[in-house]
Amino acid sequence: MAQGQDRGELIVSWAMPIRPDVVATVIYEGAGAGKARAIVNYDTSPNAAPRIALHGLPSGQQTCLSVAHLVSTGDSVTFSPPVCAAAR
Repeated sequence: MAQGQDRGELIVSWAMPIRPDVVATVIYEGAGAGKARAIVNYDTSPNAAPRIALHGLPSGQQTCLSVAHLVSTGDSVTFSPPVCAAAR
């Protein structure tokens, strides 16, 4: 996660899931399934770049984000630990 060029912007990037049964990645504000800020659906966007710009975040304040990978087999979800950064 890094500061974007605009005020209140963070750039989030990640490695593409290697499991073929991961159908989407959801980026949440806070720890766990809080407010969803972005969704990447790999089923309809197979060439999606694993990078998203989040806008409208509080400038100069730390924002924590967590990532969930949705797996089609058994409809399971795996969460990453939260990562925090301050938007410009």
